[in-house]
Amino acid sequence: MASSLRRSKKADLVSLPSWRSYHTLCAGVVLAALLAVAQGCYSCGADPPVGETGALASAPRVVRYTHPPVIVDESLEIAHDFNVTNDTNTRVEIVSVKSSCGCLEAAVRDRVLEPGATTVLALRMRSRRGDPARNTTCVLETDQAGQWVYEMDVVSYPRVQFVTEHGSLYLGRAGLRDSPEGTVRVYTHALEGEEPPVIREVRAATDDIHAAVREEGLRSLGNGVSRRVSVLSVRRAPGSASGRRSSAVLLHYAAGGKAAVAELPVSWQNEEVYEIRPAALFLGSLDPNKPVEERTVTIRRRDGKPLAVTSVNTSHPGLVARLEDSSGQEECRSIRVSVATRSVTDVLSDVLTVVTNCPAQPTIRIPISALKRSD
Repeated sequence: MASSLRRSKKADLVSLPSWRSYHTLCAGVVLAALLAVAQGCYSCGADPPVGETGALASAPRVVRYTHPPVIVDESLEIAHDFNVTNDTNTRVEIVSVKSSCGCLEAAVRDRVLEPGATTVLALRMRSRRGDPARNTTCVLETDQAGQWVYEMDVVSYPRVQFVTEHGSLYLGRAGLRDSPEGTVRVYTHALEGEEPPVIREVRAATDDIHAAVREEGLRSLGNGVSRRVSVLSVRRAPGSASGRRSSAVLLHYAAGGKAAVAELPVSWQNEEVYEIRPAALFLGSLDPNKPVEERTVTIRRRDGKPLAVTSVNTSHPGLVARLEDSSGQEECRSIRVSVATRSVTDVLSDVLTVVTNCPAQPTIRIPISALKRSD
């Protein structure tokens, strides 16, 4: 999505003080503070007075601009210009411009300022979705051994926000026949006077999960931003494959007259139905002088119920798989796999497919591999 640009309506006017009169100025500040204490009107730690144009009445070291809250889709560029005036009787040269982070671009129109001249410090800050607040700093250094610090603050709100700890939903660990459910609050934001997006449609990326959303209402955050609150419910479908699984929920909405989609990753852990040893069957490096190589695979149901195997199959013509006697252990079956060594010309890679009577996971696939030994 293309980035949009926000620019402040007023530039802050800042005058560069004369550093030659620094000691005189400090003495004046101290005297003013003492008088204020005597009059009972001095507040310790108070900021220096700021005029409407942004010019500080006392010698400034830090100038701050707070941008109004913004709404971010994917990313947003926020711009603000500071007017910097040399009100001294000395020619001043700005020798360096430093930014606090890579998200802030800073540029000065004129590096050399004659007495009374004004230049523009242009700040461009990149705000991305997921950055709730940004405080950036730009430092100007001059040839008069002076520094001026300019700060720009902004609070941003995602157009659509999933209130989760890591930006995703984990449904936990459960049995294959269970249907664990999780809920996530969903916020949609807009500047006051605009309508926060309404979620029009909810879709699951796969058949493993089901999702639905219900709206709880609108509220004002009191800072020029309005929020719509909804609750998203996600439930895992029973009978999905075992092991760690993942999917996503897709929320369809409209913003600025354009259709958009927000995606929430979802994951869960299904309990394993079987204990398989080995989980992958490696027949080794085959000796061409040995006609047959054999291995055994053991499959056991973790719930202790009887395991019936209806078929075992492989696709390689040199592989043979057959069921062995279970020796009275109804929950466990063994399969003997053999390979004719001369049928393997290079690398063997196949799958042993086992069909069982377990409705939670009726089909088991076990990788089989082997190498041909070179003489």
